[in-house]
Amino acid sequence: MNISFMYKVNLPQKQPNRNSTNAKYITSAVFMAVGIIFLVSTIFFGLENLYQNKHCTVQVDATIERWVPITSHSSSSKHSSTTTSYHGVYRYEYKGITYTEQSRVGFSSPQTRPEEKATIHINPNDPTQFYSDVSNENHMLMIFSIIFGGMGALFFIIGVVIFPKNKKKQFL
Repeated sequence: MNISFMYKVNLPQKQPNRNSTNAKYITSAVFMAVGIIFLVSTIFFGLENLYQNKHCTVQVDATIERWVPITSHSSSSKHSSTTTSYHGVYRYEYKGITYTEQSRVGFSSPQTRPEEKATIHINPNDPTQFYSDVSNENHMLMIFSIIFGGMGALFFIIGVVIFPKNKKKQFL
């Protein structure tokens, strides 16, 4: 004798964990925010590079007078660090006026010896604006633009991918 019983058991359905969903929103938002910051940095570096190429059109011979060390300090609750960058001071003449200007781009070590000759590109409307061939400042801006742009896009895409989707599960 074979007796079977049919009964239906309603097991509780697993509800999405609110903390898990909130964590995904927060993580996604952080990745997207970092991506946006990097993309904005890329736009800034790109515009700076375009500005220099467009406005700094006159080549001038210059002398690198010295390298100025600029030290910056940063600290957090766990770490502190000191970084020194070296900025070239260039002396050059344009339309009979001698200029002595410090580069805005710094390096981890001096790129040349003092009193070495260099070619710089100046803005004829504002001869204090320039970039130097010695330190490849223009190329540095382009490299930073590519790096920050790529990282920004990657972080933004990661943020979009992990963003929680509102999917309703259907049971038959």
